Amino acid sequence: MSSRKYSLKSTKFRLLSIIVPLIGIMAAIFIGISTFNLVKFSSETLDTELNNAHISTKALVNDYFGGISSRTTVLSNSKVIQKDYISGNYENTKDLVDGFNTAPKIIARTYTRLENGYRYSYPNNDTYSKITNSESEIYDITKKEGLSWYGPFVDEVTGELVISINAPIIDENNKFIGVIGMDILFVDLKTFTNEKLFSKSGHSILLDKNHIILNTPIDEELVGKTLNDDNITKKIDSLEVNETFKSEMEIYGEEYLAEVSLTGNGDISIITLVAKNENTKLIMGLAGILVVVLLLSLIVSYFLINKFANKLSRNINIINDGLSTAKDGNIEEITSFSSNDEFESISTSFNKMMASFKDIISNGKFVADSVLSNSNELNELNKEVAKHSEDISYAIEQIANASASQASDVDEVVSKIDELANEIEIIGKRIDNTYSLCNEAIENNDKGSESINTLIENSEKTRESVENISASIAKVEDSSKSIESILNIINSITYQTNLLSLNASIEAARAGESGKGFDVVARQIKSLAEDSSVATKDIKKIIDTIMINIVDATKAVNQIIEVVNEQSMSVENTQSLFKVIEDSINMINSEIKEVDDFNKSIIDKKNVISSAIENLAAAIEETTSSTEEITALTEDQLTSLENVRSVSDVLVSESNKLDESLSQFKIK
Repeated sequence: MSSRKYSLKSTKFRLLSIIVPLIGIMAAIFIGISTFNLVKFSSETLDTELNNAHISTKALVNDYFGGISSRTTVLSNSKVIQKDYISGNYENTKDLVDGFNTAPKIIARTYTRLENGYRYSYPNNDTYSKITNSESEIYDITKKEGLSWYGPFVDEVTGELVISINAPIIDENNKFIGVIGMDILFVDLKTFTNEKLFSKSGHSILLDKNHIILNTPIDEELVGKTLNDDNITKKIDSLEVNETFKSEMEIYGEEYLAEVSLTGNGDISIITLVAKNENTKLIMGLAGILVVVLLLSLIVSYFLINKFANKLSRNINIINDGLSTAKDGNIEEITSFSSNDEFESISTSFNKMMASFKDIISNGKFVADSVLSNSNELNELNKEVAKHSEDISYAIEQIANASASQASDVDEVVSKIDELANEIEIIGKRIDNTYSLCNEAIENNDKGSESINTLIENSEKTRESVENISASIAKVEDSSKSIESILNIINSITYQTNLLSLNASIEAARAGESGKGFDVVARQIKSLAEDSSVATKDIKKIIDTIMINIVDATKAVNQIIEVVNEQSMSVENTQSLFKVIEDSINMINSEIKEVDDFNKSIIDKKNVISSAIENLAAAIEETTSSTEEITALTEDQLTSLENVRSVSDVLVSESNKLDESLSQFKIK
């Protein structure tokens, strides 16, 4: 069968063409992400290793210089040289310098030089009999700056590359009297730093202040040469002792990551290096392993998917065979196979479908036989129905005559009910109008009650205001009486003032020329007293007038209080009347509502009667119409029965054809 052949359109190929490229894409994405993370992790690891190695190397170098500095400082403060400087006997100084040189293989010499010209060096005291330029420069630096490092430099006597450490010697008067120091062979520090390697390519190199390479464990030929990297050297020149910077540099023909800082007195630079491609081979190796693993995964996935696709194709072919067999009419051959996946459910459903087809075909044959049998019986029934139809036609005609008589009587009843309905509707409208008027009366009564309540509140407020005015008038009256008392006192004072001014005038006249000034004052006092008397009289008149007005106001206020009290009583009586009116209206409204309810009940009953009469009329009318239609239909039925007989004959013929078609299916 062609459906079983493997082709580009097969389910197996489609499944492989989707899943295998998908796995390949996912594998490529995984390799890319893994490689990126490896590169990132490698870069971060290298940076961490570089930083840790630089910190470690710098700490070790500083400890190296720090230990020597401490020893030198201790010797300079021992007071041995200071005592010999005073006594002029330097035997103890020589012993001190000799003992200072504890490592002849590392320390080129130890020495001291004093301000009085005394110099001693161990070993090779005779060799260093002359002061070299380096020694003079070191002496001046130490005298000026204190403890100092110098170098590395080439010793002018031995030709060795050395570093000089010097400490000042201070006497008890805090006066500089000389230096003590040592020259260390630089090869010791070089060996010390060469041992501080990390990872595969990590190491440190030292530069002097002129950027000359002092050591490198990678390429000895670079020692003594200037570092050929302007970017690095410029940054070193601007670098402070405690500062650090990172950069990239090319050395040994490769790219390196570099971390740079100064040590000692700032004359030596420490550069810690690690190759940028330190982990490249490792990353490439891991990436290669990932590729191999993923290729193997693709191969294994291919075989697993191929196995699954073969199983899928086999199951589909089994179902296809079953369908082909069913197409040929062999319903009894049921496809079946066992599987632990969805195909087991599919096969079960397929088998159930075949069983259902078998039942349908069996039932179809039974129905065809039944239709054939019933068609014959139908022909016999047609004859009986035709006879009964003629009898029905006569009965219906009698019913039609009776319905016509009933319809006339119903029309007269409907007319009377309509007149009653109109009268009931008029009564209902009048009840509604009365009910509306009662509601308006209630609303107006409520408004009147609200107005009365407002009037009561305003009357109370008026009463309170009048009482307040009365109290204020009483206070004004009391104040006026107090003012009158004060005016009496002022009149008394004015009288006394006139007497005083008169006495003053008399005394001024007696005094003659010397009393003229008193006379002027007396006249002024008299004038003021007279003015005060006039003003007092005017005030007295005003107070009298106020008192008269107060009396009138008091009378008016009392009258207002009486009027307000009478008004309050009238308002309260009016409020009681409104209450009585409200109760009466409510009672009327209740009675009207009951009448309205009775009227609505009458309307509802009238509607029921009217509806029943209308239904009766409609039924009679429909009956009359139906009898006419049934009469016509009965005649048509007779005709239709003849047609049914013809159709029944056709049905018998078609049943025979259906039985022949179903017989093609093989059902046991």
